[in-house]
Amino acid sequence: MSPNDVDQKIMMAFFKVSRRISMIGRTCDEEWDLTILQTRILYHISHSNGLKMSDLAKQFMVKPASMTQQITVLKKKGLVERYNDINDRRVVKVRLSKEANKMIKRFFKDKMNTFKSIISSLSEKEKKNLITIAEKMANAAQEKLNNMKQK
Repeated sequence: MSPNDVDQKIMMAFFKVSRRISMIGRTCDEEWDLTILQTRILYHISHSNGLKMSDLAKQFMVKPASMTQQITVLKKKGLVERYNDINDRRVVKVRLSKEANKMIKRFFKDKMNTFKSIISSLSEKEKKNLITIAEKMANAAQEKLNNMKQK
């Protein structure tokens, strides 16, 4: 098998895994009435003490107006709160609402249980190898993104 064949098989395997996990995730997200992007936004917010709207937009590589739309939807659902930074009233931050904290913990627990069922067919050694490989690939992808931003 040529190196190109191996690379193509790896790419196709990742596409299959990504697509199938995404399809499972969509079903879970639909149950909670959230889009994939909203789920990811909530995840980032839940791991902070409040994030600036501009920082969220940068993290997701979207325009601030697009992030504002997503946050508005999440606010209407009662999942996030907007507030002004105490040090600079011009800065708008966002955090999870009190009610959302409980719901989000349950939501991500459901997500983790689903993921655990997917990787349960792997041995502990395979899981450790997967971590190493996935981290290397994530770092390489981040480096590629950084280089694209510089151009």
